[in-house]
Amino acid sequence: MDPQFSLAANLESFRLAYYLLMTLVHVAFAAGVARDAGNVMRYRGGTILVGPYVWAFATLVGGVLVGVAYWVIHHMLATAPRNFQASYTEPE
Repeated sequence: MDPQFSLAANLESFRLAYYLLMTLVHVAFAAGVARDAGNVMRYRGGTILVGPYVWAFATLVGGVLVGVAYWVIHHMLATAPRNFQASYTEPE
């Protein structure tokens, strides 16, 4: 058996396994974002920037980075306190 052929076959197998794994990761993150975006629509009245379908599609294409951006926007920045007037008093 030619060692060069064996190495090329192994590299192709690893490349195929890598692409399959990345596809699964993208689909899993997109499914999670879609589910969470549905909950955000139901309980908060809407998602930020774009609709839930766009977030899910962007995560499917962009992967983990877009999923992290969605999480930061909707679960870190969106939960910041918005009631600034409660601690502010008008000067007299």
